[in-house]
Amino acid sequence: MILSLLALLSLATCIQAKTLSSNEAIAAFIAKLNKTVTIDLANPPYMDKDKETFPVGCTDLLCIHVPLWKRTLLRTVDHVDILYTAHSEKPRLNTGPRDMTFQFTSSTAIMESTTWGWNIGVQLSYSNQVLTVGYSHENAYSRTVTTTESDTITCPSNYECTIKTLTFYTIVHGTCVTQQYVTCAGTYNVCDHATQPCYELQPVHDNVCKTPYPMLPCSIQVPILDTDKNPVTAKVIVAEKIKFSAKRSRGQRLSR
Repeated sequence: MILSLLALLSLATCIQAKTLSSNEAIAAFIAKLNKTVTIDLANPPYMDKDKETFPVGCTDLLCIHVPLWKRTLLRTVDHVDILYTAHSEKPRLNTGPRDMTFQFTSSTAIMESTTWGWNIGVQLSYSNQVLTVGYSHENAYSRTVTTTESDTITCPSNYECTIKTLTFYTIVHGTCVTQQYVTCAGTYNVCDHATQPCYELQPVHDNVCKTPYPMLPCSIQVPILDTDKNPVTAKVIVAEKIKFSAKRSRGQRLSR
């Protein structure tokens, strides 16, 4: 799904001639997107690690080889940053006396990956659509996506012009807690039960749950994807004045 900034740039250019910078358009788009991103804390982002198997004899609960692991969960969100990765197509030069039209037949987007190990749900809205996308390190890995979509731009005289494709990712800053989880007669946080369903897990509870789990600062990086797991992208026209050398501007031959 392509969210094009070309129309936004064209409208602003009519008002401000050629003084608009692409950074202004990018900042406006990010500010709009940032207002819509929400993290589902009812089903908080989590990361599992340090998995091990604990042998027990609670055959009545069908617990013989019990998996134990630590689960880090996002508990609070302090703020969310939306950043982008940019990829520029090969620029075209207009050294003539008039504006020229250039066509770009493909564009490349570079997608950032999810912070390794995290599973997270993100909701965002744009263009009257609401997207709820689940991410994990298995389905949100870093990759390059090339699309064959034709874009035509007008390049001013004596300018170098290109199209820049942006992909967006968010960094969620908040606090996390790491808890001891177990699967035996269900999956649960060991400290949620003062008396364990399987008595052989009681020493685990008594050792782990002596003090409350600490809340620590944490950050999670997540790419912004659409429901087909493709990166949400935007395109920006970039035009930069060609800097001719002094010798060339006076019509003199350059030394080799």
